[in-house]
Amino acid sequence: MGPVSGFTRSIFVSACLNNARSVQSPPFPDQTTSMTTISNQQKKRFRAIGHHLRPAVTIGSKGLTDSVLSEVDRALHDHELIKIKLKMGDRDSNKSTLQQLIGSLSVSVIQTIGNTALLYMPAEKPDPKLSNILRSDTSL
Repeated sequence: MGPVSGFTRSIFVSACLNNARSVQSPPFPDQTTSMTTISNQQKKRFRAIGHHLRPAVTIGSKGLTDSVLSEVDRALHDHELIKIKLKMGDRDSNKSTLQQLIGSLSVSVIQTIGNTALLYMPAEKPDPKLSNILRSDTSL
């Protein structure tokens, strides 16, 4: 019974370590507030497309003004998938600004890295010349 119990113990320890590694912190910000449900496969594809994008809008120290909000809305309607830069100062103000943006425009946050966020809002009738998603399909 000695070798079997040691073998069983090592499997149990390995399973516990694998479960501990798979636990991740909740996404930043909470994506349950977005209106669009996006599959993990779509998120992976959007992150790959977004990697090559330059930030379309920079949100500075004044925060989310009406003009910034209208510019983000225009960019999302044109391109569907955009990258924005948040230069608010600290992490909490960036997070609250992103939450306000989600509430105002009902966008989905695909990814945040540092001060950069990747946003997605599906267009009703996407333009093949402007949509980052459609343009990436033709380049493949």
